[in-house]
Amino acid sequence: MLVEQGKRDPKIRDLAVAVTRGCRSKEYACEARTLHDYVRENVRYVKDIASVERLATPQRTLFMENAGDCDDSSIALCALLESIDHETRLILIDPDLSGKFTHVISQVRLGDTWYWMKTTRKVPFNWAPRFTVSHIIDKKTVSSEDIGTLDTLFDIGNMGDLGRSKSRKKSKRSKKKKAPKKARNRISKSKGATRSKLRSIASRKTKQKKKVAQRAHSKRKGILKKYLAKRQQIRKAVGKQGLKIARKYAKKSSKLASNFKQRAQDIRKRAVEDRTQKQKAAKKYLEITS
Repeated sequence: MLVEQGKRDPKIRDLAVAVTRGCRSKEYACEARTLHDYVRENVRYVKDIASVERLATPQRTLFMENAGDCDDSSIALCALLESIDHETRLILIDPDLSGKFTHVISQVRLGDTWYWMKTTRKVPFNWAPRFTVSHIIDKKTVSSEDIGTLDTLFDIGNMGDLGRSKSRKKSKRSKKKKAPKKARNRISKSKGATRSKLRSIASRKTKQKKKVAQRAHSKRKGILKKYLAKRQQIRKAVGKQGLKIARKYAKKSSKLASNFKQRAQDIRKRAVEDRTQKQKAAKKYLEITS
């Protein structure tokens, strides 16, 4: 089996050990969750070849392609888990009860309970699906004949993510009645006309939006120009007024200075006159007394 071959590969064991390096020793639930998250996020879901079932090895899905359908990612996850001594099994599911197994989900055993590990959708660990289990592939229950006839049992290459096969889709499409050619031509013409109308309406709307944006831009430009012009006028007016005020203040200060000078000169003259008068009075007094 592919799981048995993959778990013996040292590369797969090295990958499992590297991914679970963050878990503590003997934390088996942590190991299972981290490996499930790794496969779910790093293996992209890609369908098999049309009408051909393909079972890829874990080495191919993990190291070469990093892609695969539900059976490839489940086999890779089981190989990673069994490389570090976890018991796993694959579960084949028939959600539509059509007699064909159209989906695969892996399980891991922790203690006495089995935990679900879905790898094709971003769901948490142990997310249980709503559909019923159809067939369990386990080491203890599956024989070599079952392993050899897995390709005939599976129709996974024709499935979507939830297990609807292409054969059912084709049957549904074939049930629909086809319209005659004239009606088809009319419908195609009407569709083309509606598309052209929608395109013209969209182009008109875009033109209108452009015009509105241009008008708004021009208005903003005009408002800015007016604001700048007023600002310059205010600055010029303030400058002129400042010059006028400075001149007036200079005139007033010059007048005040001249007044102070005249007053000082008058005071000096008066002091000189007082001295001369006192000297004259002293001379007369000396003449009289002598």
